[in-house]
Amino acid sequence: MKRILITLALLLTFASLVHPVGNMDGAQDGVALDNLAVIQPSDKVYYVDAADAQSSRGNGTFELPFSTIDGAINYAVAGSLILVKSTHTETISAAGGIDADKASIIVQGIGGKKPVITLDTLAATDIDIDAANVTFKNLKFVAGYDQLANMIDVNAAGFGLVNCDLIADSSYQPTSFITIDEAGDECTIDGVLIRSKTAGATNGIIISPAADTVSNSADAFTLKNSIIDGDWINAGMYSAATCNNTVIENNIIANDQSGDFAIELTKPTLGFISENKMFGDTAGAILDPGSCYNFENYVVTGSVYSGILDPIVAP
Repeated sequence: MKRILITLALLLTFASLVHPVGNMDGAQDGVALDNLAVIQPSDKVYYVDAADAQSSRGNGTFELPFSTIDGAINYAVAGSLILVKSTHTETISAAGGIDADKASIIVQGIGGKKPVITLDTLAATDIDIDAANVTFKNLKFVAGYDQLANMIDVNAAGFGLVNCDLIADSSYQPTSFITIDEAGDECTIDGVLIRSKTAGATNGIIISPAADTVSNSADAFTLKNSIIDGDWINAGMYSAATCNNTVIENNIIANDQSGDFAIELTKPTLGFISENKMFGDTAGAILDPGSCYNFENYVVTGSVYSGILDPIVAP
């Protein structure tokens, strides 16, 4: 009997040390993210799901999630993880409708599909990035109003946008989908889809100059593994000011507007443009690389043609 009791005690002790991992819908015993790590519940992990929220009782737990992303950010502290369930949808209708003003937070969609955030009502409606090292992952943003000034406005360093969609339909074309101002150093956009096939949008992404100068802008910008597909008055990827340490690699960027660029860097931007595939209808007006080094970039001017290297400069 003594041996049995000792064995049971050891088993109970071992069980208390093991934490089962929940599924990607965020079971409260733990959450596996990208198959890389297990994050255990803490006072820095919050859930969002309007479909399951109870506004009078929601406290950000898995059982009582917040009803909005901004509500979770307001409650969170720096370094928090905000998990947005796949059943979540919300609409924002004001400037800063989501204001990411807590440093080093991650806002990540979890589950089988991307949670949907619609921007409507006002041209000024947007999502503001106002604190350093904020990351958005696995979310879908939809334009619900014509000529939104921008959907995501980056005003702080270290912003990451990963595996997200920014979509406009035939009725609503934002002026710019992502605006990065002079404070937005070290911004990384990775695995993002930006689509606006109806004429009216100006930029997919714009690196904007400071208000008082045309020579100062965000540095260390990275765009990779993304698709930017639209009818752009300027370009799918457009820079209006110098941006040093730029990396634009492994993207597909198309501009359906006649005579306009897929990538247009209007100032002597420094960095690397590598292994991109671009469409425009006018040869010589598809890639404007600023002062960047170029490696194996291909352009095409029609659906029946194969891509050719651009720019072509004799060695």
